[in-house]
Amino acid sequence: MKEQTNVNFAKMSKDQLIKLASTVKETVATNFIPSKKFTVIDLWNIQRSSKTRIQSRHLA
Repeated sequence: MKEQTNVNFAKMSKDQLIKLASTVKETVATNFIPSKKFTVIDLWNIQRSSKTRIQSRHLA
């Protein structure tokens, strides 16, 4: 399927584009504590709890 797209970009000069693309503002979080990894057990617990909620709705 062929579709036409109309992309609207603001007109900017080559210098402005280079300046925009080269500007990088990054911050480093010094107090960052990585969270625990998401495991298969976590997914299983989520699915199990959602099943019990759905079943309890049908029983009521």
